[in-house]
Amino acid sequence: MIALLLSCGGDASPEPPPPVTWSECEPLSYTLSQAWDQDSLPTRTTTAKSWPGVAIGEFNGDGFPDVMMAYGGGSSLFLGDGTGLMTLWEEATVDGEPLPRGRGVTAADIDSDGDLDVFLAQYGENMEQLLLINDGSGHFTEQTLADSVYIPWGASFGDLNGDGRLDLYIATYNVDHNSKVIMSEGQTGAGHAVYLQQPDGVFARSEGAVPVSVDEAVSLQGALLDADMDGDLDVYMTNDFGPFVVPNQLLVNDGTGRFTLSEGCDCDLSMYAMGTARGDADGDGDPDMYITNVGSPKYLMNLGDGSFADATRASGAYIEPTPLNMTSWGSVFLDADQDGCMDLLTVFGGLSEDGDLLLDYESGGKWTEEEEQADVLLLGDCEGGFARADAAVFEDVSRARVLAVGDLNGDLRPDFVTSGKHFIHFWLAEGGCEPGLRVSLDAGPGNHQGIGAAVAVDLGDHVVTQWMLPDTTASSSEHALYFGFGGRSYADRVSVTWPDGSVEHHDIVEAGTSLHRVR
Repeated sequence: MIALLLSCGGDASPEPPPPVTWSECEPLSYTLSQAWDQDSLPTRTTTAKSWPGVAIGEFNGDGFPDVMMAYGGGSSLFLGDGTGLMTLWEEATVDGEPLPRGRGVTAADIDSDGDLDVFLAQYGENMEQLLLINDGSGHFTEQTLADSVYIPWGASFGDLNGDGRLDLYIATYNVDHNSKVIMSEGQTGAGHAVYLQQPDGVFARSEGAVPVSVDEAVSLQGALLDADMDGDLDVYMTNDFGPFVVPNQLLVNDGTGRFTLSEGCDCDLSMYAMGTARGDADGDGDPDMYITNVGSPKYLMNLGDGSFADATRASGAYIEPTPLNMTSWGSVFLDADQDGCMDLLTVFGGLSEDGDLLLDYESGGKWTEEEEQADVLLLGDCEGGFARADAAVFEDVSRARVLAVGDLNGDLRPDFVTSGKHFIHFWLAEGGCEPGLRVSLDAGPGNHQGIGAAVAVDLGDHVVTQWMLPDTTASSSEHALYFGFGGRSYADRVSVTWPDGSVEHHDIVEAGTSLHRVR
């Protein structure tokens, strides 16, 4: 059953629910459907110090998800046809020229005209950051972001001050990002920024929005989440070189887009953090975090009051550092097998040329790593526990950096894209339980993707919660949420909590439904 619901407000009182029926769940697997490497990717400029980013969304107006890839050799747009087939479309332009080089990309409807625009992270001395404004056909015009001369990996869109308009948090690194320099000289970051969108659509930097100490952090992601469940978006600073510069920090929002350091989150980990996934792994309705690292990633369970407990080993989420699983980067929560439990997907890849110095420091010379490493899928049990999927489910050994999730072939299952040094891979899901529910949202002018909203699905014996927070490391997922029903024929209730705090409910939602809500 495919349902398209457009009006705001809850449904009328439902009739008594039908008896629950169950379908057999097949074995899950992911198939590498297409791949481009350094020889087949467009290279218009140097790929030195190249870092990729990917954003899944509909860019050319045909209704099918596409993928934009930020890349040092020149960014690219891959057009989807709705069946999972992607085509490299070299006609995409910015002001009539090919897409510029970049190292991070985040998609959102910046100008509130109904199509997806992007933030494209620029790399280099004295370069202002770019907003690329889409005309709806995959052609863009360039806007520079004022007062933005620093070195970001990417950015996160969300309504930070509660005015209904999307704002921007930019986490930055530094120009050299050289392990030897940072470890020996204490080199710090290049400043961080909150940009608030004004009524005329201009993004203006908010001076003093973050504590001064944040400016020194060497960060790869400012991950948005409502950590303390007070109705506004906080920021988890995902900081590299924590032992030498600034550890991870939770920035607590006062509701107006001004942030202070959390003093009791127990989440200020001193690590080499590359990315932070957010999701409700234990089914209690608040966001847990999975933080990638050099060495084992960390799984932090939210205690419901804005504080966290390290449950890495107790949950089964521990990944032993080995040469094939030493350095993790992008990570996302998703219900990969559609069983109604949140899973974790994380990509791995070797460090840069000076990585041996860092490995020696951390392990006393015991750690080594391969350049190409194995990505990891952890399957969740709905109670905060995980088990590693075997190679028959998913296996990719590459020098990966980033990933994003979206339904590339229209079957209501979450597929994904991975990218790294120097490639892009497209993965299609097969098997698992029958598809449950796809949810897309529109919170109105200023936030047409409903970023920041929470969706809870009641499956009778447990509730699954996901958030419309697509930002990942240097990348962004599709603006849609995919819920598995575990073979169940319907969900008892679907509840949407909008960014403004209002709530609507929908009772008895059948499996195989695509639900679109407009505030």
